Parts: sequence; C-alpha cells; structure tokens
Amino acid sequence: MSKNRRINVQLPNLCPSVTVTPQQAKLLLLVINAGAMGINRLQLFDSGCISAANVISEVRKLGADIRTERADALDRQGTTHKGVAHYTYHGWNYGAYTTKGFADNQEDIE
Repeated sequence: MSKNRRINVQLPNLCPSVTVTPQQAKLLLLVINAGAMGINRLQLFDSGCISAANVISEVRKLGADIRTERADALDRQGTTHKGVAHYTYHGWNYGAYTTKGFADNQEDIE
C-alpha cells in the first residue's frame, strides 16, 4: 500500500469529511462508530490497530477531538488490565484541517 494513499472519512458533525491515510481512517472510524461509550486500546488492538496511541496522536494533530481516559479493561482472555487508554470522539477542530473534497471512499480500510 502506498504511503501517499489517502481516504476521505465522513464525520458526524459540521465538517463533512477529512482525507487521511488508510491506517488513520480505520482507527478514526472505529473511534467514531464506538459512540459515547468509546473504545479502548485493547479493542483497537483486536481490530488490527497495533499502534493506536501513535495514530490517535496523528489524527489529533489533524484536528480530531479525541479524548482519553484511563480505566480498567478486560482482554479477550478475561484478564483485567489497569489504566488502559479509553478513547471517545467529540468532534473536529475546523482550524486545524481544511477539507479537500467530500467523497465517500472507504476502500482499503481493513
């Protein structure tokens, strides 16, 4: 997959879409689709987002308002992990990003 590949992600607020890398798009859609309950680092890892903290940092720099709280979480084996990052989407900072189109292209998001 080319490093220059970009995908438009539809946002659930006044900024209709943003263009990001496939890895950023996948994580952003997972966090958005988790809604008010959010999603934790273990769930993101299980969904194929290996370096969630780095990608969260990247999309925040682009303008995503993703908030982090620490809480205990269970992994798939039932083991409790303390202080796991839990992410919720709260919108987009319009000053940090200018949209370049409004396509509904989600191909290559695995």
